[in-house]
Amino acid sequence: MTTLRIAFLGFLCAFGASAQLSLSLNADATQIAYPGDTTVVSWEVAVTNDGPTAVTISAFACSTITGDPSGTILLPTESASFSVEILISAAAVPGTLLSTCAGATSDANGYVGVVLHAAIETPAPYYTLYQAHGPGSLVDFACFNVYASEQYHAVFSFGSPNGGSGTGPYFGLFAPNPTFLIDQFLLPPDTPPFRFTSTGSPFSSIELGSYTLPPGLILEWVVFYPRHFPPFGAPPYQWTPVNALTVI
Repeated sequence: MTTLRIAFLGFLCAFGASAQLSLSLNADATQIAYPGDTTVVSWEVAVTNDGPTAVTISAFACSTITGDPSGTILLPTESASFSVEILISAAAVPGTLLSTCAGATSDANGYVGVVLHAAIETPAPYYTLYQAHGPGSLVDFACFNVYASEQYHAVFSFGSPNGGSGTGPYFGLFAPNPTFLIDQFLLPPDTPPFRFTSTGSPFSSIELGSYTLPPGLILEWVVFYPRHFPPFGAPPYQWTPVNALTVI
């Protein structure tokens, strides 16, 4: 549980007793979310009476409250819960924060509150290689589920180590010399099929060319794409699992 505590002293009768509330959440105050229809980020909020006497609480939120406990009398150590949510639409833009708030007050001048965020991240792309016309045909490169104006990096290797596809030491890829992979990652913008910027509407697709490749060649690849809200110390990008194609 993530617990946030803000205490305000209220004076009850002539004794100056402390009127303290605490608040806890069932998830981090900032949650990662992705653009999509009817996607909801929600929190269960628990308000606890930490004071020495009973209090009547009033809950609040910057969005709709589900299960509003306002008017509930809480004895010392008792809690009441409610839910708040943020609706994530298909038009949500990666790199933005959507916010709401939640908290409670008491009739003894207690107050506790928290700001809640949905951090909109870039959805994972789907990069594919296929031979539309069967054996011996050109290999078509394309990427689907790409978000407009975001940059993507595809890195390829040939074959796989003895452990099988996706078990290589470099993000799941295998290469006798990692410089071969690094050079691909460092190519300049707009160098398809390795590096490209999506255009058009969100969740579109982009064709990246058709190429002649020898039959029997095993290609494996990972796609790197932006991470707008990396955890502390993490790189500003994320990556897909390894995919593979054997040219026929």
